[in-house]
Amino acid sequence: MAPKASLIVFNILSSGEVIADRFLFPVDGISRNKFSLTVNHRKDFYKRSFEVIVKGDPLAFIGFSAVDRALYPLTPGLNSWTRYDIMRGLHQSGKLKYGQSVPKMSFLSSEGFAEESAIHLGTNSYGIDTWSIFDQADLVVFTDGRIGRFTQMFCDAQLGELSCVSGGCYNETEKCDGVWNCKDGTDEGQCGLAEKMYEELLEFRRTRFNHVDRTYVFHCCWTSGNISPEGHFIVKLPMPERPAHYVISAVSMSETLGLGLLDYHVTFDSIKPFHMIVETAERIHQGEQVSLRCALFNYYEQEIEVLIILHGSDQYDFIEVGPLGITTSYFAQRVSGSIHHSVWMAADSTTVVYVPVVPTVLGNINVKVTALTQLGEDTQTKTIEVIPEGIKQYFHTSIPLDLTITGMLNKYLDIASTQHPDSIPFQLERLFVANSPKASVSAVGDVFGPVLTSTIDAYTMLRMPHQGGEMSVFSFAMNLYALDFLRRTNQLKDADTERLFNALNACKMFSFIEESSSSTAEVRTILNYQDYYGPFHQFMNETLGLQNSVWLTTLTIQVFEESRRLLQYADWEEYFYVDPLITEQCVKWILKHQLPNGAFIERAYAPYDRKMSYHTCQPRVTWEEGCTWLDKTNATLTAQVVIGLHEIISFSGSMGSLTIPAKMTGTRYLERVLDQLFDPYEIAIVTYALTIVNSPSKDAAFEKLDGLKNTLDQYIYWGKEGRDGSNQPPEFELRNNIPLTRAHIPKTYENTNIAATSYALMVYNLRRSFLAEKIAAWLNAQRLHNTGFSSTQDTYIATKALMHHSYFANVREATDINITIYHQQSNELGKAVSVEHVLHVKQSNLSTLQEIEPWGQFRAIAQGSGYAILQLDVEYSVDHVRYILPPPVAAFDVWMDIIYTGWNASILILKPCARWTLLDESPQSGMAVIEVGIPSGYYVHQPDLEAYCGTRPNHLLRYAEFYDGKVSFFLDYLDGGVTCVEVLASRWYPVANLTRFITLKAYDYYAPGKLTAAASIRH
Repeated sequence: MAPKASLIVFNILSSGEVIADRFLFPVDGISRNKFSLTVNHRKDFYKRSFEVIVKGDPLAFIGFSAVDRALYPLTPGLNSWTRYDIMRGLHQSGKLKYGQSVPKMSFLSSEGFAEESAIHLGTNSYGIDTWSIFDQADLVVFTDGRIGRFTQMFCDAQLGELSCVSGGCYNETEKCDGVWNCKDGTDEGQCGLAEKMYEELLEFRRTRFNHVDRTYVFHCCWTSGNISPEGHFIVKLPMPERPAHYVISAVSMSETLGLGLLDYHVTFDSIKPFHMIVETAERIHQGEQVSLRCALFNYYEQEIEVLIILHGSDQYDFIEVGPLGITTSYFAQRVSGSIHHSVWMAADSTTVVYVPVVPTVLGNINVKVTALTQLGEDTQTKTIEVIPEGIKQYFHTSIPLDLTITGMLNKYLDIASTQHPDSIPFQLERLFVANSPKASVSAVGDVFGPVLTSTIDAYTMLRMPHQGGEMSVFSFAMNLYALDFLRRTNQLKDADTERLFNALNACKMFSFIEESSSSTAEVRTILNYQDYYGPFHQFMNETLGLQNSVWLTTLTIQVFEESRRLLQYADWEEYFYVDPLITEQCVKWILKHQLPNGAFIERAYAPYDRKMSYHTCQPRVTWEEGCTWLDKTNATLTAQVVIGLHEIISFSGSMGSLTIPAKMTGTRYLERVLDQLFDPYEIAIVTYALTIVNSPSKDAAFEKLDGLKNTLDQYIYWGKEGRDGSNQPPEFELRNNIPLTRAHIPKTYENTNIAATSYALMVYNLRRSFLAEKIAAWLNAQRLHNTGFSSTQDTYIATKALMHHSYFANVREATDINITIYHQQSNELGKAVSVEHVLHVKQSNLSTLQEIEPWGQFRAIAQGSGYAILQLDVEYSVDHVRYILPPPVAAFDVWMDIIYTGWNASILILKPCARWTLLDESPQSGMAVIEVGIPSGYYVHQPDLEAYCGTRPNHLLRYAEFYDGKVSFFLDYLDGGVTCVEVLASRWYPVANLTRFITLKAYDYYAPGKLTAAASIRH
C-alpha cells in the first residue's frame, strides 16, 4: 500500500445513479525497522580509531557511511539516505493525475541540513463528480448504472491531452507553464511549488560560496554487517586521516521488519590532538633531489615538542643544508642513516617542515618519516618512483611458438644493450643512460595473447593516451573480448567476471575519477561522447556537431551489438545491458549519410583515421613511392558501415525496413567498385564485408585478396611493404654463428598492414582455409607490446581476428608447453653464472602473462604440444638525439620554446610546435597528438587545460590531458603549416636539480609507428 492508499465508498441508488466518495491517506511502510547508532571515540585518547555501536533487530543487515558535514546538505539523497528522501521519492514517482498526490508539510533544518522531517496528511477526493472520483483512483467501472459526469467531453490521451476538472482539455506540454489553460486552473495545480522552493534553497546553498574539491574529504567509513543475535553490532574503525566533521547515515534491512533508515543525524569529528601529513612528488628523475613536505598540526591545548625522524635506508640519503639554507645542486652534503629534527609547536598551531632526500637507486623507494610527541606518534611512508633521465626507447620481439607439428623449438634472443653505456672509446656521448635498461621475457598460451589483470585501456596496452570517444570504445571492446575469451576457454574466475563487468559498465555508462601517478584524470565513458540525437564524436567539447563521425558511430554500435550477442548467457543478464534505443538513434543518423549510389560519406572535415577517408589510395609505379588519391570512391567507410549494420541483430519492423535496404545498397556499391581497388587494406575490409553478408561477389573479392598475399616461409600477410622480402618477421642477425632474433621495428605502413592482414585472417577462417595458421603467426610476430600492436584500431581488429581464429583452430586443449630460459646473471661474488627458468604454459593459465627478467643473450627452448607466444620487451633511456630510434619515414618537424618565470623558476611555460612534412603521401595527417613531458615536481591543472582548449587558440586543437607526467594535445590533424600550442606548469612539489631533458613528440594517433618524431631539449 505504501506510500499512499485510497478508501473508496460507493452506492447504487434505486434510480440507478452511482454515487461515490474517496479518501486518500499516506501509508508509511519503512518505519517499523527501528534501530539506533552511536559513536564512541573515548576509548582511544589519541583518536586513531573510534567505535560505532548499532542496536536493532537481531540478524538484520546494517550498512553505514559518513560524509563531510559541509557537503552533506549540498547533495541530499546522493551521498546519504534518510527516511524523508525515500518517502519523497516514493510520492513523486510516476506521472500523477490531478488529485492523486498527498498533501505534505515539510520542516527544514536551520543548521543547513537537508529536509529534516515531513508530515503527509490525508485528504478527501478532489473529484467533482462520480466519474472523476473513480478516474483519480485509477479504477475502471463496468456497470449498467449511471456514472455522473460534470462534462461529457473526452480527451485523447494518445495526443497528449488531459482533462480539466471544469470541462475541456489541455495538452500535457501546457502543464505548469504559468498560464491557465483551464478555467479552474487544473493545469497549474500540483506543480510541486514546495519542491521547487526546496531545490532553489539547495542551489543557493551550493552556490553562495565556492567549494574547492581538494579541501574536502567526500566520504569515509563505508561499513556493512549483520546485527548479532543479542541485538547489537559493534565495529572499530580507523579515524579518517584529515581533520573534518562528518555526518553518518545508515540503512538497515530486516527479514521481518523490512527497510529501516536512521531518523536522526549522527555527527563526529576526526580532529586528533596531533597529526602529520606528508606529501611529495610521486615520480622524479635520476640525480634529482626531492623534499618531503611534512605538515604538522597541533590541536592540543598546550605547547608540545615534536621530534621528526627520517628513518635510514640504503635507498636514499639525507641532504644536509648548510648555514642560511645554502647548498649546492650536484655536490650537496649527503648524510646516511636516521636523521632527527626537533620542533616546538604552540597550542592550536601548524607548521611545515621540509625533509630533503636524494635517491641512491632506481625504481621505487620507500621513504619513512615519523613524528614523535608526548601525545603519541604518527608514521607515514611515501613511495617515490625514480626513473632514468633522458628519452625512453622501447623494443619488442614476439615469436609465435607452434608446437602442433613439432615437439621442440629453439630460439636465441638478445637484450641488445651493452653492459656499460660508455663502451665506445674516444666518444663523449654515451649509448644509453646508466642503469636504465630493463627487460622482461614473457610467455602466454594460444594465439589470443595475454589478458591483463589490471585496467585494460589504450594506456596499459599500448602506452598511448586514452581520453577520447574511440579510445573508450577500444577499452570497452578489449574488456569484452577478454571476458568472452576467458569464458569460452574455461579460464574465467569469479574475480575476473566482476572486474571485467565493472570495466564494461564503466566504459559504457558510468563516470568515475581515479588518481594517476601524477594527476587526477577523469575517465570518460562512451555515452559521454554521444549527442542527444544519436551520433558520437571524438572529444567531449564538441558542441557544434561539426565533428560527429559516421566512422566512430558505426564502430560504437558495432561493438555494442557484439556485446549483446557475445554476452547472451542467462547468468549474465543482471550484470550488463545495452539499451537498443542507443543503436536505433545511431542507425537513423548514419543512414542520413548514404548517397544514392550506396556509398556512405563522412561530413566531418577532418576524418581522424585516414584509412576511413573519402578516397582510394592507388599505387604508383612501385609500392614504396606512395600513392595517388582517386576521387569518387569511398570503399573503406562504406565497408565499415555494412559490417556494422550486419552486426545488428534486433531490428525489425520500421527500423528493419530501413537498415536492410541500406545494407543491400551499400553492398551493391562495394561490388561495383571492387575492380577499382588496389590498396591491400581496402580490398581486405571490402572482402570481409562482402563475405559476411554473403554477397555474390565474395568469391571474386577473395580471389583478388588472395592474389595480393605475401608469402614468406611460414608467414602470410598483406601489406604495401615486403613484396621484396624486406618485411619478413622476425628478422635475424647472425652473431658468432648464433641466429639472434631482432626486435620488431615498425614499418612505414605498420598499422594498415596489421589491419589488412587481420581482416584477411577473418575471411580465411570463414572459408575454413588451412592458410589461416600462417596468417595468425605473422600477426603475432608483429606485436609491439605484450598486449597490443601499433595503435588502437589495428589492435582492436587484430584482437578480434585472433580471438575468432582461436575458436576455429581450437589447439588450446592440447597445449602443454615448457619454455626453458637459459641466461646469465651475477652471483653474490660478481661472477656470471648460468641460470635457467621454466615457464609452464597449460590450459588453465593460457591467458596469464608469465614473466622473468633476463640479461644479455639468452636461449629459449620450448618443448611440448600446442601453441604459445614468447615475447621479449626491452626499454632503456638515451640522452642524445643521435641515439633516438628514427621513424621509418620522416613525417613531422617538432621544436619547442621554454620560458622559466616566477621565483626560483616556479612557473614553466612550454610552447611546442609541429608540422606535417610527408606531403608526398597526403596533404595532412590523421588525428595528431603533440606530447610534452613535464619536469619533476611540476603540475598542470586539468581544468586549466580544458579552459585553454575552449578558447580555441588554433582551429585544430580539440582537447588536452595531463596524465602520467606528460601533457597530450589532441588535434584534428597537422598539415604543412606550423601549429603551436602552449602549456603552463607550476611547481607543485619541491624538487631540486631541474629535469635536464624534456621530451617532445608528435605523431598520428592511428599510425604512431610511422609518424613519430621525438626531440630532447637540454636545460
